Amino acid sequence: MRANTLALILALAAPAAADPIAVVDISENAVQGLSGIELSDDGLSFLAVSDRGWFHLGTLERVEGTLTGGRVTEILPIIGQDGIPVSARRVGDWSDAEGLAITPDGTIYVSFERWMRVARYTDTRSPAQWIKDHPDFRTYPENRQLEAVAVDAAGTIYAFPESEAEGGGFPIYRLDPDGWSVAGRLPASDAYSVVGADFGPDGALYVLERKLVFATWFRS
Repeated sequence: MRANTLALILALAAPAAADPIAVVDISENAVQGLSGIELSDDGLSFLAVSDRGWFHLGTLERVEGTLTGGRVTEILPIIGQDGIPVSARRVGDWSDAEGLAITPDGTIYVSFERWMRVARYTDTRSPAQWIKDHPDFRTYPENRQLEAVAVDAAGTIYAFPESEAEGGGFPIYRLDPDGWSVAGRLPASDAYSVVGADFGPDGALYVLERKLVFATWFRS
């Protein structure tokens, strides 16, 4: 991603694959490495997280429903459970936020890579609330850890690693009242990795997959 350009590529609930995909460029020197995004119900505002350890809040402009522009309105540090911004802790890459999910009551969940974990936030200004890790979390390779987090209609949180587990497939980690469990596995396909996930209004799970092509290019 270019240092001064954020390209938000949003599929706008298109009824058919032939419908256009809107691309919004937001030129901000401080906007870099966005890796997770959630839209408001009216589609006019967003919250995003960056792998530098920041929350980005913004607005979107639409003309008769078509996305025409966007603006970042506020940038806030993601706070660790110790009250210190995760971006201040470069050792061990505590700041590498990857996935984002917001429950119906507004609670924010952020998945982190490298130090693999999911943190809970009351709002964008509050410190992280600790969630006990699943034992598997420490077994994944560097920079191939939790990439996605999603919430279903019941408010249940699911997390997805970028790497396959031993025995094949990508585990689906579900946050139960007493901690994480493995709810199932997504099948591996042609060297693709899981990098994004959301539940749609139809209740189905939609997964973004990506693989490295020719050393410097990604295919999704």
